[in-house]
Amino acid sequence: MPQAIKSRLGYILAFLFIGGMTLVSHLTGEKEIFFPEMLALAAGGWAAEKQPWRASRPVMWLLMSLSAVMGILLVGYFPGPVFCKASVAFLFVALCLHLFGSTLYPMISACILPILMGVDSPVYPLSVSVMTGLLVLGQWMLEKAGLRKANPPAEKERFTGAALRRAGGYWGRLLLVFVPLSFAALALGMPFFIAPPLLVAFTELAHPAGRLRQHPVKTLLLLIGGGVLGAGLRLAAFYMGLPVLWPALLAAAGMLLLFRLTRFILPPAGAMALLPMLLEPAVLPFYPLQTAAGCLLFFGMSLLLFPNKSRPAPSAAVTREV
Repeated sequence: MPQAIKSRLGYILAFLFIGGMTLVSHLTGEKEIFFPEMLALAAGGWAAEKQPWRASRPVMWLLMSLSAVMGILLVGYFPGPVFCKASVAFLFVALCLHLFGSTLYPMISACILPILMGVDSPVYPLSVSVMTGLLVLGQWMLEKAGLRKANPPAEKERFTGAALRRAGGYWGRLLLVFVPLSFAALALGMPFFIAPPLLVAFTELAHPAGRLRQHPVKTLLLLIGGGVLGAGLRLAAFYMGLPVLWPALLAAAGMLLLFRLTRFILPPAGAMALLPMLLEPAVLPFYPLQTAAGCLLFFGMSLLLFPNKSRPAPSAAVTREV
């Protein structure tokens, strides 16, 4: 296969994958099937030259499935306000990632999204599990066909006292930001300050040596641009009387094209562009404003709490350029 086609194949397959997910959701009328973070996973798992997360294929499927199940369990059975449920979800994700020595941060979105959206249907975790399974199967097939480089195995951090202290300090500082911010955002009726893709980006920004911190302008522009693009397309489709299928496909295509042109694949930005497809038209004008403010706030807090002179975070993987 020519190199030019080979380099584009992952992007094309990622778009087709999102198109299939969107079409199934549209035809069945099940909004729970539409999971915005799948664009992030497809971009990182298929389009990127190397997967940006440290997680084997079985671990990726297991963690995404567990986080989706935990999310609907917290919605249906955990008492208390939404910010408490979201905080428990954040702790659950932190524990899972440390136990598995993984940096699969998209599981944050899988766990917290149903809490913010009030979703407790079993369709949600089932669809997340099935789609993640298809994604890792596709990744394996691409590697076997020689169309994608295999991800090298990563060493798991040992459970030493020093490792536990580093993990506690790292996730403790993240929680120090997340808990009061989530309380304030939800109390003020501005939930998009803590949009799940922003939380995923925040955990990656917390790595001083990571790619997001090394390219702050691209990171901010893609995250903010994703929110503007998704909300704008969704709002335009609403006024034109078009179903969500069309703005979702255009948003996915637009973000993948931006990733390709900038040579900078930023998975949370893809999810940021698809999240508006789940929202009511009345709140869409506020989505890009709140997410942009939240993006700037999280970026500033990452610089404050995790300066460049600090130690690398536990189980941190540096995302490589594509």
